[in-house]
Amino acid sequence: EKRLLADLHAEARTAQNALARRFLPLLVAFLRGRYPRATDDHVNGAADEALMSLIERPARYDPTRGPLSTYL
Repeated sequence: EKRLLADLHAEARTAQNALARRFLPLLVAFLRGRYPRATDDHVNGAADEALMSLIERPARYDPTRGPLSTYL
C-alpha cells in the first residue's frame, strides 16, 4: 500500500489503475453486503466516488489511523 500511495501522490496513472484493480471489487462487495437493496448503479457509483476521492486527494488518507481498505 505504501508504494501505491506514493505513486498516487506523484499522480501516476498506473497507480490509479492499480488502485481500482485492487480495491474496486472489495468496495463493491462490501457495499452490496451492507446495502442489499441498493441498485447496481448506486453501489458502483458509491465505490467509484470513494476511489476518485482518494485519487484526487490522497493526502487526506492518514495511514497511522488504519488500513487503506478501512479508509475507503
